[in-house]
Amino acid sequence: AIPFSRRDRFHDIIYGSGEKPTLNTRAYPSTYLQFISQHLVVGDHLVKMSLKFIAFGDSLTAGFIPTRIAHQPYTRFLQQHLEQFCTQNSLTDLQIQVLNRGVNGNLTSDMLLRFRWDVLNAQPTHVIILGGTNDLGWELHVDEIFANLIAMYTQACENNITPICCTVPSILGWDAGIPPRVRLNTHIQTY
Repeated sequence: AIPFSRRDRFHDIIYGSGEKPTLNTRAYPSTYLQFISQHLVVGDHLVKMSLKFIAFGDSLTAGFIPTRIAHQPYTRFLQQHLEQFCTQNSLTDLQIQVLNRGVNGNLTSDMLLRFRWDVLNAQPTHVIILGGTNDLGWELHVDEIFANLIAMYTQACENNITPICCTVPSILGWDAGIPPRVRLNTHIQTY
């Protein structure tokens, strides 16, 4: 979301001289108008009318649940919750798409190799990055894992994609993995 106040140029672009939201086509060049026409006013923010999320990661993203041999990706629930939020807040013009790009068994190095194809080429507005669980399982060094994650965060930002950086959840029954997971999560949280 892009914060704005009624005193800045976005107010004039949207409202012109009135209080009803309309594009002020006389006062601003087409580049501003093109930008504004693709956004909604929500409270004191401009929000893109179309949000495209890509959930990118390993089996936790893919939705694989080994105890049930099931496929339940969190993206399905995320899509439902976002649609419900839009309905409850009268954001009927806001289109939301959530795509799942999780691959079972991926390490962050695998994710980095497919990042351009699965994320950048799809041109989402946001990418949810959850990786590192398998790396920790293979006892890769936390700094190596974090460097791969930073490379993905950086590529997303360089391509005007908002990265949503997720910490690695705990793994039931794997207490030896707690210290490196805590270190990795601390790096992610402070990034």
